[in-house]
Amino acid sequence: MKQKTTKTSKSRDDRSFDLLCNMAELTAIFEKKGSIQEFLVDVVEMVSQHMRSHVCSVYLYDSHKDSLILRATKGLNSELIDTLELSIGEGITGISYKEIRPIREGKASQSPFFKAVPGSAEENYEAFLAVPIRRGVNKIGVITLQHKEPNYFTRQDTRALRAIASQLASVLENAEVLMELYQERGLQDAVKLPPVIQGIGAGRGLCIGESFVLRRKAQSFRKMKAPDGSIHIDDPLLTADSNILSGAEKRHSQDDQREAVTEELTRFAMSLSSTKEQLEDIQRSLGDSIAEVADIIFSAHMLMLRDENFSGAMQTQIEEGKSSEEAIQNVVNDYVELFASQSNPRVQEKTQDVLDLGHRLVRNLNYQGHHIRRDFSGQIIVAADIFPSEVVKFAAEKAEGLVMLGGGETAHVALLARSLNLPAIFVKELGILELEDEVPMVIDVEGGKLFVNPRQAALDEFRQLKADELPEPAIRIDIPERSKTTDNISVEIHANVNLVQDVKNAVDQKAEGIGLYRSEFPFLVRNDFPSEEEQTGIYRRVLEPMGKKPVLFRTLDVGGDKLIGYNPEHREANPFLGYRGIRFSLGNEDIFTEQIRAILRAGCGYNVGIMFPMISSVEEYLAARDLVYRSMEDLKKDKMDFCEDPSLGAMIELPAAAEIAGDLAEISDFLSIGTNDLIMYLLAVDRTNERVEQMYKPYHPAVLRVIQRISDSVGDKISSLSVCGEAGSDPALLPYFIGSGIRKFSVDPKRILKLKEGVAGLSAERCEGIAKSMREMKRLDEVHSYIREHIMPGQDTE
Repeated sequence: MKQKTTKTSKSRDDRSFDLLCNMAELTAIFEKKGSIQEFLVDVVEMVSQHMRSHVCSVYLYDSHKDSLILRATKGLNSELIDTLELSIGEGITGISYKEIRPIREGKASQSPFFKAVPGSAEENYEAFLAVPIRRGVNKIGVITLQHKEPNYFTRQDTRALRAIASQLASVLENAEVLMELYQERGLQDAVKLPPVIQGIGAGRGLCIGESFVLRRKAQSFRKMKAPDGSIHIDDPLLTADSNILSGAEKRHSQDDQREAVTEELTRFAMSLSSTKEQLEDIQRSLGDSIAEVADIIFSAHMLMLRDENFSGAMQTQIEEGKSSEEAIQNVVNDYVELFASQSNPRVQEKTQDVLDLGHRLVRNLNYQGHHIRRDFSGQIIVAADIFPSEVVKFAAEKAEGLVMLGGGETAHVALLARSLNLPAIFVKELGILELEDEVPMVIDVEGGKLFVNPRQAALDEFRQLKADELPEPAIRIDIPERSKTTDNISVEIHANVNLVQDVKNAVDQKAEGIGLYRSEFPFLVRNDFPSEEEQTGIYRRVLEPMGKKPVLFRTLDVGGDKLIGYNPEHREANPFLGYRGIRFSLGNEDIFTEQIRAILRAGCGYNVGIMFPMISSVEEYLAARDLVYRSMEDLKKDKMDFCEDPSLGAMIELPAAAEIAGDLAEISDFLSIGTNDLIMYLLAVDRTNERVEQMYKPYHPAVLRVIQRISDSVGDKISSLSVCGEAGSDPALLPYFIGSGIRKFSVDPKRILKLKEGVAGLSAERCEGIAKSMREMKRLDEVHSYIREHIMPGQDTE
């Protein structure tokens, strides 16, 4: 028996050596293959033959789907190629990739990692060998072998397959380029797009509509095509109507030419008038809901229409003999080229504004006498990325929802969409950008799923679910004004506010104040800084509905995931560690001073607080505080009314601030823990980076201990220590915060009721015991298990 084993092993070593030689030859002829697919077919055929394995399969990692895709197989159902997806850590193959180690199972069906794939026919094979394909730190995929005979594969087979995987990795070293090839092939075939795409939703409920792809890959900005016989606009906004466009016929007499020019000038003037009327209608329809940001956008459109360099240039070209369509297209394209060529992304953003105006003008040329209003009703906007101003515009023009590439549910675009009640989802499926327009889509926001072109029966069912959806909760008169634990400890619940319309929601939900007004939103949706007067008006509209309740204004917090592109010099390789928050404000005192003056002026007669973001030292805080004092002196000299006793405080978002929280408390009126950034900096995890976002854990032992240390160091030195990040509304962490001494929270208005109900069901004494137990834990899985068993039993806490 011993001799037989040695002989068998020797023969396998021989086969493996021959295979490696053949693999080297295969590498040499790789470039002669017609496609990557043909190459992989040869690989699995050759490996299965030489290793005498019934099955050989190659799975490659797709970074956009964050999963392993079956790309070639000998032995399994070939129909699964390009369709079978395994998440990282799923099945034996997924574990091999995740842990970067070979896995050899004698009886795969008995392995705790085994996962049967319906329709694959792999239930016929017992022995399983999986080896990761990697080149250095670059993980590319997994190669697997399967055999009907249990315990077929040996250690020698494992060594051989590792050598083969290494050889294969040298060919597939540039995994990103490889996957790009596959994606390009998949994008050309709409059938390959999964019918259900997992994503991260922002908002609530179901959203049903038809796709409208705003930008396609490698073509960020579309231009209006020059006329050729009949006018044609190469953009989905106008494609359906392109057949009705026509240019001015050539006239041979001067009288005819003058008459034609007069007719064209009349057509253009009527179109211009109709376009202005439509934009005014949109502004009127908005009311006060999002006026502080929408007015900025549509007022800019109106100014452009009145600009002689824009509409005047069109009129000049018409007078020179061009048709109205041709003149509009020429001028619009000139502006598109001008804006798109700029390095400043905020200037580039104006290309979409120019195109919007051009489309309206051309459409209105051909609907004289008919009142039309172009909006996005019934459409779901699909885009690689969307500017904050575009989010506002789509909400104003009644888009049904947004589908965007990427992650980062807490990113400011997601926050803005949520404030505007515009359902949104972030997905990683690159192929979504190549989807045709007018394809039925459904967004399940809370479930984080995007359904693409569902069958009619499913669509009907979604529509019924939409019809049965509960309306937004009516104002509940039984919401308590104050929140108390079962042992009568008061806990304040305030609201986070992005836009003026959020203030109404805060009042309706009986928020005890505004614990965070993100003042940067009016800055993020325009191309220049709002003036002091504009800011004063906006801030006053935030304060008025709150009466005497406290309102904390966080000063301008840009940088990181809140980029402002007014000055290209401010663009940085790592904005999270760069010129952001209070650093930006102190480095631009004129801008900072205007904002402080606006807050003080608007705050006359109200309970106003000013909060400085991204404080890292006592010196920074004192510099910001001194600027407030100087602004108050200047306002007094200017004989202007203003808030003379604002409370001043700082955000605790940096590890440095956490360590000096006690020192800051001695010179502040309040402090607020911004958990979003604090967790990011503590764990070195960019929450907007989809490759590491899963490592962003609010219940990490380090985070829990830092929260307690902040609370202990602050003690009773200040009037309040609050939590204002996403973690503050997490019911799984609420007992920990209360047990750590936190008595004030600021959350999204829609989460106030649940948080108040949560507080009412807890005792501070029990919370202290929970906090003590959680602080003593050293591992994430310990904390997670404790939460699942003792705080939220029977609920999914992931």
